[in-house]
Amino acid sequence: MRIPRSSSLTVSVIVLGVLALLAGGLSVAAVLHFRGGPAPVQAVPASPTPAAADTPTPVAPSTQASPVPTQTAPAAPPTETTEAATVAGVVTTPETTKVVVIGDSNSTGALEETWIGEVAAQLGWTEVVNLSSPGRGFVAKPRSCDFSPCSNFAGSLDLIVAEAPDLVVTFGGTADGDWALGDATTGYFEALRSALPDAQLVAISPLTGADEWPHYMTLHQRSVRAAAEAVGATMVDAGRIGLGEGTLSAESQHQIAQAVVEELG
Repeated sequence: MRIPRSSSLTVSVIVLGVLALLAGGLSVAAVLHFRGGPAPVQAVPASPTPAAADTPTPVAPSTQASPVPTQTAPAAPPTETTEAATVAGVVTTPETTKVVVIGDSNSTGALEETWIGEVAAQLGWTEVVNLSSPGRGFVAKPRSCDFSPCSNFAGSLDLIVAEAPDLVVTFGGTADGDWALGDATTGYFEALRSALPDAQLVAISPLTGADEWPHYMTLHQRSVRAAAEAVGATMVDAGRIGLGEGTLSAESQHQIAQAVVEELG
């Protein structure tokens, strides 16, 4: 028997209503069940106990150690304990000053007859070794020597160093004549400073006893000054002492001595 379409719809609606009622009843029952029963227990993970190194132990202020610096502090500057004179950054005292003089004929002869003896007496040089020879220069070799090797300033370096001096005085350049001395003076003073890093170095500007002052002598003086000062040496400007004398007179020797004393004293 065929059921009418309207009756079919009615039955479907009734079935859906019944299902809805059943679902609602089940939901109410579930809510009532959980409200009335004990709450579920959940395991809570315990907090980890920190390691001993992570928890610093309090220290009383009076016993707490000072922090260690990450960088070493610079050492305090040394205090001066003596009243020694300083020239070109090197300390010298009259009691310990051993001096080497190397030059040309302007520095040869007995010490008391040259500028050397007067300076030694005034500045308290206790020992002087004079390596001067006639005709020695920065380029020129001496005409004669009392020692070996008989060479120019640079070639005499071993003789100077062997004396282990506290102070070295270099006085020459006249014998080189009209010859450019830039490289020769620079090479000599650099080698001297390298060989004697703690010694006091002094240079005296070259002089001539000629009747007139040649232009190259002015250039020589400039070359000596530049090379000497570049290595921290003290420069003594002797000007044109002895010009026209040929051989330096006793008065000119005295004037040189005074120029050295004034610069070093």
